Amino acid sequence: MKIQGPRLADAFAVPRAALRENDTVWLLDDDNRLKVQKVAPVWRDADEVLLIDALKAGDRLVVSDLPGPVEGMALRLEDTPVEKRIDNK
Repeated sequence: MKIQGPRLADAFAVPRAALRENDTVWLLDDDNRLKVQKVAPVWRDADEVLLIDALKAGDRLVVSDLPGPVEGMALRLEDTPVEKRIDNK
């Protein structure tokens, strides 16, 4: 099935579990530290959340649960960059 609608630039579908409290996501910065980023989801279902202008290709999204997460805390990397970009290009 196809649904007609506007094309979205810089849109990413991320796992629903990656959306944290207060519409934030956790990213791993260049120093392997936790960065908490506010996002504005434009659509969500049981499995995924659609974000626009919130991420860029190569951002490292933290999907693991962390006990007592604190922005800037050191994290151990399991390298899985953001790849599911939706841009219809």
